[in-house]
Amino acid sequence: KSSMINDYYGTSTDQFLRPVTFEPLALQAQSDKPNSNQQLTPLQNEFHDFRISSYYSPCICYHCHNALVGIMRQGLYCKRCQIICHPDCVEKVQISCEPSNKDRNQANQDVQHIVQIPKAGGIRKGWNQCQILFFQTKLLFYNLSNNTNIVKSEPSLIIDLTDDKFNVCSITPEDAIHAKKKDIPNIFKISVEKLSSSRQLKNLYVLTNDESEKDQYISMLSDLSVKLNTHIKNGLIQCGAFTTKKIFDISLKKITGAHILDSNRFLIFGEEGLHLLDIFDNKPTRLYDKKIYQLSLILDNKLLVMLSGKERTIRIKPLECFFTHSHSSWNGEIFETRNATSFAVNSTSLTLCVAVKNRLLLYEIHSNPRPYPYTLIYQLNTPETVTYLEISVLKINNSEEKILWYGYSSTFMAQQIDQKCPSSVLLSDNDSTLQVLRKLPIDILRVIPVTNSSSMNELLLVYSKLGIYINYLTGMRTRHKELMWTASPISTSFSDPHLLVYTKISIDIYDVSLGIWLQSFPLSNTYPLTSDGTISLSHDPELVENHPILIYIIQQNQLKQTLNISEKSSSPLISGPTDFVHLEHLEKDEALKILFRSTYNKQNDRSTSTMMPHLFNSPDDNGSLTTITSYKPRSHTSVPLNYSLVRSPDLLKNQIQKSVTSNRDSSYFPSFEDEDNNA
Repeated sequence: KSSMINDYYGTSTDQFLRPVTFEPLALQAQSDKPNSNQQLTPLQNEFHDFRISSYYSPCICYHCHNALVGIMRQGLYCKRCQIICHPDCVEKVQISCEPSNKDRNQANQDVQHIVQIPKAGGIRKGWNQCQILFFQTKLLFYNLSNNTNIVKSEPSLIIDLTDDKFNVCSITPEDAIHAKKKDIPNIFKISVEKLSSSRQLKNLYVLTNDESEKDQYISMLSDLSVKLNTHIKNGLIQCGAFTTKKIFDISLKKITGAHILDSNRFLIFGEEGLHLLDIFDNKPTRLYDKKIYQLSLILDNKLLVMLSGKERTIRIKPLECFFTHSHSSWNGEIFETRNATSFAVNSTSLTLCVAVKNRLLLYEIHSNPRPYPYTLIYQLNTPETVTYLEISVLKINNSEEKILWYGYSSTFMAQQIDQKCPSSVLLSDNDSTLQVLRKLPIDILRVIPVTNSSSMNELLLVYSKLGIYINYLTGMRTRHKELMWTASPISTSFSDPHLLVYTKISIDIYDVSLGIWLQSFPLSNTYPLTSDGTISLSHDPELVENHPILIYIIQQNQLKQTLNISEKSSSPLISGPTDFVHLEHLEKDEALKILFRSTYNKQNDRSTSTMMPHLFNSPDDNGSLTTITSYKPRSHTSVPLNYSLVRSPDLLKNQIQKSVTSNRDSSYFPSFEDEDNNA
């Protein structure tokens, strides 16, 4: 099957476009299945001496011709002949190691698809030169400097070829009104979906050197999209099944997070306190006015735990108190948690951990009413300020264990809550392949227990530069594969088994069990408000007008949706019109007559349910006749609000009165006084 796929993608109608090798992602090994107490056998090739390396400009794999994506440790190179390849391709390279390979490898890197795409602000701002590279099912655009040397290894734009709305075509002058006339024949357009609800598309205009080159790109990308979708249907390639929908705009300042209550309501919190929102009404109801940094709900959403106020204190209160504005005998504040930086709470074990400077305070929360709803279990001291905190319940050796994950720069720690033993470092000193992660100052983001893995007790350690798979009990690496980010993460969220990585240019979705990059959304400057990313906040300039928007991210095949977001556009209509009149070539006075006639007929013919079409003949400036047809209103009919007659009933009355004065004798235009009398 692998060779079949390679042959499938390894054809090209012209040597100008370098064929790209694709291998079915589903066929890649999920795990290397090592002995948990032993270091993984290094990747080897019988012909080459490969070494792991980091690259600071985009490179192409010698074997599969895909780009090496990532921030560090993207691939391997041979010390003798200097060919470059992915870790997954090391054992597949069959060419002998010869000095001439250096020239071949350089020729491979020099194959460039150089095009131009619009600068930020659109075509009117000019064009940026960039290089197109492929990575499996993704199209990557890398910005170039003036001398065509690539500035950095992060792409400036990602297009997912498996997107349901993917389309590539030529353009018309109306599509790109700011483009030069001579450039129009050389431009093609790529479209992918940004938001499924409200039907927002990402349209990318690409300028090529000539029309022939444009046609080649269109043909290649169209064929590639069809082939990929065929392989997806046949189960040869895995892809994401997430979709994004707009909820509504939000005007609150500096929103920190959100929590879903039911299918119609959710809480949102931040600098302006705590608010309740309904998906059918974007007017927030304030429940609490102090600044909130972090919030969680436990006990079936009955009890609220939050970090709030100027003194950054933990408060525990029943959610009902915020709805009824009632007060309990205890104000809910845990005084010893002042100046806290973060907290973690597990709704299953009812365990609360609070980070205060270099201390961790662990509490048990009581489900039954007591004078104080918590008890301090113990505290831990840490050498540095904790930057990450989370509690999980793991099944280890057929027994459930409550684990506290925490850490600081470059260091992940684990603490078994029920056993008062010292915390353990998650990376083992005995694994030489992990030394670089212990030495470099790398930000830590989260720990993810991996389900459906062939390795027992497997964890994914998510760093700001990459993701590493290890064994929880031994701290040894479990896979050679490392997850590569397209750019530095702004934030992450997790919905088992999917990791969502938010960057400045996109939201990238990974399957942590398979260890693959599944899907990418072209949503820039977006970050999650919920821990699973279901509700996210976007500042994408292509979507935002006056305020940032709330976005709903959901799997298409999920049977029960968390929020009841309809498929239609979530932007509410201002109001439906009471009547609609189609006017053609009418001057101001003629329009007044028709509008007044419509009102008059409506009041004097109450029994008629449907307004029949009327034909009025009036001469225009050229003496020709003009046709006016009236229709019954439709749900999607819009009224131009900039028209003075619609804006003000009083102004309408005054202007009609002036027209009546000069048209008293008109048989079809009664006076305003007559209408009042008839009424």
